[in-house]
Amino acid sequence: MSLEAVGSLVAAIISALSLAGVTVSLLLQAKQARISQSEALRTRHFELFRLAYEHSDLGRVWSEQDPPFPTEWRKHTYTNQIMMYFRMSHAMGESTDWEIREHAARLFSTIVGREFWARAGPLYLTTSRSRAHRKFCQLVQEEFERAMLASRGRSGSVHTVRVAPDDGYRG
Repeated sequence: MSLEAVGSLVAAIISALSLAGVTVSLLLQAKQARISQSEALRTRHFELFRLAYEHSDLGRVWSEQDPPFPTEWRKHTYTNQIMMYFRMSHAMGESTDWEIREHAARLFSTIVGREFWARAGPLYLTTSRSRAHRKFCQLVQEEFERAMLASRGRSGSVHTVRVAPDDGYRG
């Protein structure tokens, strides 16, 4: 192989690596842009609820089907904020499937949590567009069903402590 051929091969490899680096950089920027947009959307969502919390007459603007009393509506929308936080945390890889199950089990150990999912769960389940969101909804639905079975014939807390799987993390 001639020196020119080796030089051309090295130049091609360097060009390919550079192109791969630019591609990775653009993909990371696109992901960061989506995260920023999602964060802005969540912030706006929270601001809208905050206004409705401060001005109880605004709660009815959201839906005639929401709980009729301001206190119940506040609990419902606050529970929705919690659920959206869990969903985003799971989608971003900050919460494991086990952690989502544990959070959902704790939430569904309360009547407010179970009533929320009974009302809002079908909407979550039918409007999840991404694979991560569908997985999240599946985990939450399974915990809801477990909580409903446990709550039948028993009042009070239905949450049981489960041991986290050993994922090798020693933080």
